[in-house]
Amino acid sequence: MATDAGRAVSNTRGLDVVLFTSQVLGLEVAAAVAALAEVRTLHLVTTTLPRPRTLLERVRKTYRYAGPPGLLAAARARLPRPLAAGGPPRLAEEVARRLPSATHLHFADLHAPECLQRLSALRPDLGLVFACYRLRRRLFTIPRLGTINLHLGKPPEFRGSSPGFYELLQ
Repeated sequence: MATDAGRAVSNTRGLDVVLFTSQVLGLEVAAAVAALAEVRTLHLVTTTLPRPRTLLERVRKTYRYAGPPGLLAAARARLPRPLAAGGPPRLAEEVARRLPSATHLHFADLHAPECLQRLSALRPDLGLVFACYRLRRRLFTIPRLGTINLHLGKPPEFRGSSPGFYELLQ
């Protein structure tokens, strides 16, 4: 058994992991991580991605990443409730349903002082990032072992929130 900054570290104890995400797709990663025998606790930290300011920016971005089917799905999601066949699941509801053992924290800004304080208090061993905006160094250094960015595309050419297209292109 070794100590790290006054904290006992043992291979049998397992890791306290914090996963940063902003989308329901991140729950797939969270479920896989939570199932690992090496993971003792999972803290799922969610945030919202900044929204485009104008309707035209939203339409362009949706078309760019999801094409015409994405535009139709976005328009359908904005229809009044009786016409829409159910909206997309809310992230907090999905976390509670699929990961009941995980601690779920939501912050509008992951770089806000209250978020940084809360994360520091958790004292995680390892950080993971999936489907999130660019994080600053301070957030990356909170976990004892550092933070790993799980990214589907080859950086920097295929950076961004939806690089999966480039995997299919090759």
